[in-house]
Amino acid sequence: MMTTDLPEQQMQESTSCDREVWNVREVRLRLPRAGISALKQKADADDISVNALIARYIDQGLKADARAGLFELASWFRDYLRPKGGRDSRAKSTIDELDFT
Repeated sequence: MMTTDLPEQQMQESTSCDREVWNVREVRLRLPRAGISALKQKADADDISVNALIARYIDQGLKADARAGLFELASWFRDYLRPKGGRDSRAKSTIDELDFT
């Protein structure tokens, strides 16, 4: 039987920024639809994803509590939030259960 070390090879070939992605954890929030709609409208107005908007709010909240912000704790995270193509996190509907951004 033939085996490969594909995952190991992928990690060896990845850039340092790619490796940092392994430090990202997904959090699922339960918020009222009206709140999600307001976040979506603000994100659309700022031409960013809802995920990036929420990260900005968390960063500001941490700083308001005299703590290090998200972007100080993980300097690479700002680049991680930039659109790269792929899945469209700016869907037209806020009802879609699969869109967690």
